[in-house]
Amino acid sequence: MHYESPVRNPLILGDKSYSDITNDIAKPVESKAPRSWWIAFSIAFVMFLWGVGCILYTIGTGIGWMYSRMSEKSKVTYGIFLKKIKNYRIHCCVAHIFKK
Repeated sequence: MHYESPVRNPLILGDKSYSDITNDIAKPVESKAPRSWWIAFSIAFVMFLWGVGCILYTIGTGIGWMYSRMSEKSKVTYGIFLKKIKNYRIHCCVAHIFKK
């Protein structure tokens, strides 16, 4: 019960049954993974665990932006800088609201 298309050539050459085609398609999925796949999977899994650990460490300790390691003069400068950014953002928002 094979259907021959009059428009194009057959996609599967040879004398194969539907069962042979199904087995050829399912063979890579249903067979045991090769050793190289397990090695690559192990490396990827270790990198994933490292990334999760880094995220958890960042959440646990906070980013801080090196604020605790700054000198007092730098902290004052940093505070003034943050205040200017906040004032600029407020200015932009107000200017945007009252813009004609």
